Formats: sequence, C-alpha cells, structure tokens
Amino acid sequence: MKKLKQISIFILLGYLAMYSTIWLHELGHAMVYHHFDCKENVFDVTVPFHFGNANPYPIDWEQAKSLTLKQDFYVSIAGVGMNIVLGLLSWLVLFNFGKKMRSNWLGFFVTTFSIAHFAEACSYLTLSNVYAVSDMIGVQAYNSAVQIPLFLVGLVLVYVLTFLIKDAKVEWRRGLTFYSLISILMMGGLRYYFTYLNV
Repeated sequence: MKKLKQISIFILLGYLAMYSTIWLHELGHAMVYHHFDCKENVFDVTVPFHFGNANPYPIDWEQAKSLTLKQDFYVSIAGVGMNIVLGLLSWLVLFNFGKKMRSNWLGFFVTTFSIAHFAEACSYLTLSNVYAVSDMIGVQAYNSAVQIPLFLVGLVLVYVLTFLIKDAKVEWRRGLTFYSLISILMMGGLRYYFTYLNV
C-alpha cells in the first residue's frame, strides 16, 4: 500500500510538472501576442487536462492577421523560448541544491519540471522542426533557414535532457526516461494531430 501511494504521488507530481510546462509554454505565446496588442489578458490561455490543442487563445484575430512574418515568428518561437529559459532556471536550482533535494518530493517535482521543459523544447526543435507542425510553421514561414540552427539547439537540449536524467536519483532514472520519451512522443503526436488531422 505504501508503494502504491508513492507511485501515485510520483504520477501526480509528473502530471503537474507537465501541465505547468505546457501552461507556461502557452503563456510565452500569450505574452508576445499581448505585446503586439492581440491579447488583453496574458494569463488567459487554454490548456485542457489532456494537453491536446493547448493554445494561447483567446486572441484578437483581426489584429493577429495584421502581424508581419517577423512578428508572427516571435509569437511562434516564444513558447519554446519560455521552455528553454525555465528549463535552464530549474536546472540551475537542481545544480545548486540538487544534493539536498534528491530524496524529497520537491526535488522530484523540480527534476520533472526541468525535464518537461527540455522535453517540450526538444520535441519542437527536432521532431516538429523536421516536419513543420504547430508553432514551427510560423518559424518556417518566416525563414526556413532558421530551422537548421534551431534543430542543432534541439540536439544540444537532447544532451541536456539525457544529462538531467543521468544526474537524477538512481531510483528515479528509469521512470524519468519513460516520462521524457512519452512526453516527447505524445506532444509531437498531439501537435501533428491538431495541425493536420483535426479537421
């Protein structure tokens, strides 16, 4: 019974880390939309409990249609930018306090929070970049040559993600590996579905 309770807490913390990661990703888009006067309430974003079709809406569509390709690029890349910044910040917290945090629930949450941010960024900059879906369509429309350095950044983030898992508590590593792989595949699949198949 104690083991089941621990597993349930791990699953809940992993879900909360992923939900907050996706919400913060959408907040990144919302902040740039707000900057371009396309959105009033920057914190009003849509993130369903199943993560599918998460977006920064509602926005002023008439104003959004008047954005230049460069402005649309900024909106498109803002979510991944938010993931990279918050992934790095949470990694710094782990780097500075990780030894003390390794055996508690807060440490597990910060670890999964950092992994979720890097997994989100990796999936965008690699999988969704090769076959442009979702936010990467705006990147490609602005300048397809930008995809190459973004893909390379994605590969570096794969290394960072691997390092984070290897540096985690031994008992957590297998679960964190599955967590990151499932996150990357699920996010990539949902993006493809809601971009091309959800007609």
